[in-house]
Amino acid sequence: MSIKQFRFAKSKNRPRGQSLVEMALVLPLVLVFILGFIDLSLAFHVYSTVNFQCVAAATVARTRVSGIPSTYTSSTHAPLTDVQNQFWYYKSPLLTTSSYDSGNPVVEGVGTSSSSVRVSAVAHYKPFCPIWGIAQLGADIPLSGTAYFQKE
Repeated sequence: MSIKQFRFAKSKNRPRGQSLVEMALVLPLVLVFILGFIDLSLAFHVYSTVNFQCVAAATVARTRVSGIPSTYTSSTHAPLTDVQNQFWYYKSPLLTTSSYDSGNPVVEGVGTSSSSVRVSAVAHYKPFCPIWGIAQLGADIPLSGTAYFQKE
């Protein structure tokens, strides 16, 4: 028996369509798993970005602009607009301004005699994978970030 005849004879006994059925059963599960992984990765990116935005804004807020050391007034440290501008400078392209609670970060201790500053924000990430609805996590995922520093 030659090689060509052996290949032809072997393929005659193979079950037809088995791979197609297996792929039809497994492919939806694999796609949901891959899309879920991508969604979790994007949610982690948004979470990291919100935390970094808070840290960057709090760093600007804690930096002394002028004045005597160990005095804390509205003129010795950066104004609120500079802190907010620094916060929005690092916004993730996955989020819009309306994705954040109250539109702006919550900034405490800026323009006051407080010796510390706290910046916090909550962003709502809207996933695209249907697995979040199945898991009862809702239409969006709130991700929060906070930074707390002592002023210089």
